[in-house]
Amino acid sequence: MPFSVDDSFRISRHALWLLSLISLQVVTSFGEEPAIPFRSSLQIGPSSGGGQYRYYPERWNSVHVQLTNRLDREAVLLSTAYVGDDASMQYGRAQWLPPQSTMDIAYPVWFPAPSPSQPTACDLHTQLLESDGKEELLVRDTSGKLTSSDLLQLTPDKAPTGFIGPEFDPSQAVERNAIQQLILSSRKLNLLPTMVHEMPNADLPTTPEALSQLDELIIASDRVCHDEAAVAAIRQWLAAGGRLWILLDQVEATTLEQLLGDRCDVAEIDRVELNSFTLSERAFNQTVSRDSGEYEQPVPFVRVDSPAADVEFRINGWPAAFWLDYGAGRVLVTTLGARGWLPPQRGQEPEAIPPAVALTGKFFGPKSRPESLPKELPPVVEGYIGYTIPSQGLIVGLLGGFAVVLFLTIAALWFARRLEWIGIVTPALAVAFGLLLILTGFRHQHAVGATVGRLQIAESVPGGEILRVRGITGLYVPEGRHVPLAGDEGGRFVPDMRGLEGMNRRLIWTDTGRWHWENLYQPGGLRLAEHTASVRLATPLAVDATFDHDGVQGRLRHGLQTPLEDSVLLTSNGRAGARMNGEGQFSTTAQDFLGPGQYLA
Repeated sequence: MPFSVDDSFRISRHALWLLSLISLQVVTSFGEEPAIPFRSSLQIGPSSGGGQYRYYPERWNSVHVQLTNRLDREAVLLSTAYVGDDASMQYGRAQWLPPQSTMDIAYPVWFPAPSPSQPTACDLHTQLLESDGKEELLVRDTSGKLTSSDLLQLTPDKAPTGFIGPEFDPSQAVERNAIQQLILSSRKLNLLPTMVHEMPNADLPTTPEALSQLDELIIASDRVCHDEAAVAAIRQWLAAGGRLWILLDQVEATTLEQLLGDRCDVAEIDRVELNSFTLSERAFNQTVSRDSGEYEQPVPFVRVDSPAADVEFRINGWPAAFWLDYGAGRVLVTTLGARGWLPPQRGQEPEAIPPAVALTGKFFGPKSRPESLPKELPPVVEGYIGYTIPSQGLIVGLLGGFAVVLFLTIAALWFARRLEWIGIVTPALAVAFGLLLILTGFRHQHAVGATVGRLQIAESVPGGEILRVRGITGLYVPEGRHVPLAGDEGGRFVPDMRGLEGMNRRLIWTDTGRWHWENLYQPGGLRLAEHTASVRLATPLAVDATFDHDGVQGRLRHGLQTPLEDSVLLTSNGRAGARMNGEGQFSTTAQDFLGPGQYLA
């Protein structure tokens, strides 16, 4: 069909208009931010935006990450992290996210010793994966990278003091400032770094690992008692040797009871305010008194009664500062407000009074470390496994037999004038005896199947609600393979990693106290690993006992699932074996006393 010049011009104009529209659309699409359904960002500061996280080498540190799901469906995201250049050892947290949601998570990461070339910083690499239970898909960040890297500041010095303070309230600003000034000046006068790690609500510790970087923790707020996971974590950390300072004038007595459980024998009488007071100190079997002076604004004071407390300071006979033991840890309780430990006439930077410096000097000590496990435990665990290796006598006998047979064979060939057969007979004998050695080793190696042996030392925390468990686990597999290891009550289990350099493995946390190892390869043979845990009992440990003409009769109540055996009763005169039945009832007589070094009847 013929067409005119006008038609050609009109077609060209429409084509040019369409091309311009397409070009505009392309330019617009390039200018838009790419749609990223998932996002992960490392939080260097607390969730509230204030403060600075510190990371400590050769300790567990909490890594805080914010996850975002922009899809209209739920998703399971896995955030993983590794330190330095070793990507083979990773840690992570798997988290379920509902549609269109953002969540802050934290998980422990072990920071190794820093490199000599970079002693005060390290690279932390994080990755984000989407998991459907069968496979994992790496997710790119906003810049298109699969791995995000951040340079973190390391603090090789002593760990800081953790502080759970009151939420900001203008009416309580004076008391809050006094608390902060008391803590900072006390650390300064005790020649310690003035570093305090303040924890807002979103960053309260929920696992003992989250507190492992701290040697001391100060609590001046009731908000901690609203988080059961945080209370349990603080208890376990404290029982393992932590130091806790509770400012009782800032918290309710119920908070103290929640934190210490049955170990708390502090009875609150009332709360008063003092304009002046006399602080009495117990020193060298005498009492030293110090007048406070006149405070323009009254200082809060909580009058309590605690028969078992180790009292350091008193006011009119009432405890002003005292100590309580909790497992391997210690608790400092002050009933006098923070302003009472500062001079009445304060300058720009008031310093703590000498009694406060002496008191806090005992508190700001290094956390007591648990005793190392006895060296006798590993051989006992190896005995539980029951595997054997070919004895030295067997190997020497086989090699000696090979030498004898070879000598006799050569002698027979010599007398038979068939020495040319030596080139055939000697390799054949070597192969035969080699196969015999291999079969012997294989029989010993597979005499016992894959076996786990464990020996634990369990210590009851005061109150009997928690058991501190330390022990050694032996893992034996006849041949190398991947071994599934998991836990659902917290704790730590780090197997022997020698020879696994370069093999990718991950420790993944799925919930509070729930973790499992992935891609963990166990070489053939026996490997030992230390483990620690804090187990909460459904029924607190308790003993009822009576004395009669035969000895001691009683019953042990506990929440353990297995019956107890080989019980020992400790007395002031030595140890006695206790005969115990499956229901926890026991009895001991004078004939059951054990000799020195004896623990079994």
